[in-house]
Amino acid sequence: MLKSFNLAYGIISGLAFYFLGNVGIGLVFYFTSLPEETLPWLAGGLYFTSVLIGAAAAARRAGGKGLYYGLAVACLFFLVLWGLGAAVLPCSSWSSSLGHKLLLALAAGMAGGILGVFLAD
Repeated sequence: MLKSFNLAYGIISGLAFYFLGNVGIGLVFYFTSLPEETLPWLAGGLYFTSVLIGAAAAARRAGGKGLYYGLAVACLFFLVLWGLGAAVLPCSSWSSSLGHKLLLALAAGMAGGILGVFLAD
């Protein structure tokens, strides 16, 4: 049974990193002359890194079952951001880019969960 405190800690850690990273990316684009073609790559990298950090944090606190914690954090992270996005910008509920984000989240969650167990005390 997965402990909900560890999952909540991982999701909150990942979301905090994600939102602060978005502010950072916005500032970089505002103050530099980076081409806008780099934005999808930076956003995808931030998304991957945020899920990885959240999954690693949850698995590290749990001390084991990294793959389970990582996938749980990835799925919940995806659902939270999907729900926030649908609330802010109601449009079609499913698209191919959403499927790519789900796969990206699952890959990051698996890697983060394994990393978190490796870093556990």
